[in-house]
Amino acid sequence: MVAEVFKYPFDLAKVRLQAQLLTPSSSGVVRFSGPMDCLMQTWKQEGVQGLYRVRLLLSLFAGGV
Repeated sequence: MVAEVFKYPFDLAKVRLQAQLLTPSSSGVVRFSGPMDCLMQTWKQEGVQGLYRVRLLLSLFAGGV
């Protein structure tokens, strides 16, 4: 459980960075410059909920938190 607390935000950053490569913006500007930039922008724009939102939902559907 403790490992998930630290691992999940980095998985989130990885997925967002991969998604940005698959669906580039129309202006060609890259949204994130790297994993730490992705985490910092997510923290600033969405707060801690943005870093753990999906993980919490998956835990609830799986039957445990």
